[in-house]
Amino acid sequence: MKKIRVDYHFHPNLPTHWPFFKRYLCNIKARAIWKAFEKNNLDVVLIADHVYRNPKTQFEILRSQKPKNAKTIIIPAIEYLTMEGVEIIVFAKHPQYIYSKKELLKPYSLGIKEFISYVKRDKKLHGIVVHPETPGTTGISKCGEETMKFAIKELGFLEVHNCA
Repeated sequence: MKKIRVDYHFHPNLPTHWPFFKRYLCNIKARAIWKAFEKNNLDVVLIADHVYRNPKTQFEILRSQKPKNAKTIIIPAIEYLTMEGVEIIVFAKHPQYIYSKKELLKPYSLGIKEFISYVKRDKKLHGIVVHPETPGTTGISKCGEETMKFAIKELGFLEVHNCA
């Protein structure tokens, strides 16, 4: 059985907010990211930037710099921020699909249970409960054990380690 190496919580953090040098700096960083994917033998990477950092632009820039010989598959994702301030990753196969979902591009518009219901109703979307025990304000543990267990059970996908 072949193992595949997947990073399902990757933020490119491309400097899209610098008006003058934006394209130049983004392209340099994107090429460095692709080299890192190759160096670490990554098969699949979910490009899951924060909802408030324009995840569509981050994904498109990274995709535009993909080397012809790159073996890593990138998947479009969004690290969504619920009404409660909890981050949950949502991803889909096609960028045009996930980035057309207006509800997912506006932070704080859905509560946790509403978000989970939204993802489960749409067979093209998948969710990941991320950094459940992270110290800080965005981990799902802040909503209590019952809500955390509900989210994990419903989405069926839990991040167990976050090196950040």
